[in-house]
Amino acid sequence: MKEDMKLEAREGALGNGSFMCGEGCYCYLDGYELHIKGHGEMDLLYYCNSGYLNRSQEWQCRQDHRPWQKVAAYLKKIIIDEGITYIDRMAFRGCVNVVEVVIPSTVETIGAAAFMDCDMLKKVILPEGVKNIDAYAFANCYWMKEFRAPESLFQIGQYAFNGCLSLKILELPWYTNIGGLGVRAGVLKVKEDAMKSLADMV
Repeated sequence: MKEDMKLEAREGALGNGSFMCGEGCYCYLDGYELHIKGHGEMDLLYYCNSGYLNRSQEWQCRQDHRPWQKVAAYLKKIIIDEGITYIDRMAFRGCVNVVEVVIPSTVETIGAAAFMDCDMLKKVILPEGVKNIDAYAFANCYWMKEFRAPESLFQIGQYAFNGCLSLKILELPWYTNIGGLGVRAGVLKVKEDAMKSLADMV
C-alpha cells in the first residue's frame, strides 16, 4: 500500500491538493480514486512551454506533465465528471491497476492511447454522447473482456483495441467508421437493434 499518495506538478497547483489539467479542467485524489472535474477539453500540455516537439517528444511530455504521473500505477478508479468534453492523449496510459473508469455523456472524443496499458480494466460501457475513439485508445488492456459503445459513436481509430487479448465482446453501432481494430476474429459484434434498423432501411 502506498502511503504518500498525492498529485504533483511543476505548474497548475490550485491548493488543497488539486491541479489544473486543461484550461477549464482540474484533478484531485480521493484515496486511490482520481477525479477529473470542470468543463471543456483536458490538455496535459497546457503548462508545457517546450516549444516545437516532434510526435515522440510530445507524447512523452504529455505523460510527464500529468499531475498523477508518480501515482499512476497505484490508481484504482478514474472518475471523469460531466462537463469534460475531451480525454487527452496519453492521459491515463500505464494506470495498470485501474479497474473502473467513469466517463460522462459530455465526453465526445477519447484521445489516442488515453487508456493504453490499463491492464486491469475489465469492462467499459461508454455513455451516449461519445463520438470518436482515437488510435490505440484502449490498446494493451490485457484483461478487458467487454466493451460496449453507444449509438452516438461514429469513428474508431487504428488499433484502438490492439493487445486486448481477453476481449470477448466488442459491441459497436453498425455505421461506425472503423480502422484496423486489432481484435481477434469473432469478437466484434454489432448491436441487434442497429441491424434491425439497417434491415428496415433496405
